[in-house]
Amino acid sequence: MVQRLSKASLTKSFLDLYERMNEFFGIKENKNGQFLLYGMISLIIISFFIYY
Repeated sequence: MVQRLSKASLTKSFLDLYERMNEFFGIKENKNGQFLLYGMISLIIISFFIYY
């Protein structure tokens, strides 16, 4: 059975994941660290889709 997520709960899920990742990597208040982490993740995902 597929459960549909409302837009509000989907946004809340992404924000929760974002906060957990920041806590895990220890970059909660560090904007440069967040920029580097999410920039690298984006580049890896983009290069993966280009390669395959």
